[in-house]
Amino acid sequence: RSYLIGADVAEGLEKGDFTAAHVIDAESFEQVAVWWGKEEPYQFARQLFGLGIWYNGCLIACERNENGVVVINYLRANSYPQIYKMEKYEYEMVEDTDKLGWITTARSRPLIIDALRESVRTQALILNDSETLAEMRTFIRNPRTGKIEAAIGSNDDLVMSLGIAC
Repeated sequence: RSYLIGADVAEGLEKGDFTAAHVIDAESFEQVAVWWGKEEPYQFARQLFGLGIWYNGCLIACERNENGVVVINYLRANSYPQIYKMEKYEYEMVEDTDKLGWITTARSRPLIIDALRESVRTQALILNDSETLAEMRTFIRNPRTGKIEAAIGSNDDLVMSLGIAC
């Protein structure tokens, strides 16, 4: 079968954000595996490489912001077969680029959230992980800023990695 992995990379610090990855069946759009923890980027890169190979050398879409560069460089240096290349979104046009990984910006973040929201709304995405569902319940629109984000005291790492996969 064909699969894809979406990954959100953190620093791996005990008091920092979590690193997360979702494996999605590309045909059924079912969540088949989740990785979530406080791993340093280099160690996560090794685990993500193995996860991707286990799932038939599937496409890995790894966020390349900050520590994600370490992961992407590791995948590339070790000849991982399929690394997502970012698309450039300009107005109504979508163009391929040569930049590996997904970069989350003020412009691309809503695309992640909208893709995930639509996948859940239409029930196209089959979710099996209770931790992911719990995190999604605390992913809200901030009444002060209007930004959709994790509620105070909550995390968004599982949501963002799942959104990247979508």
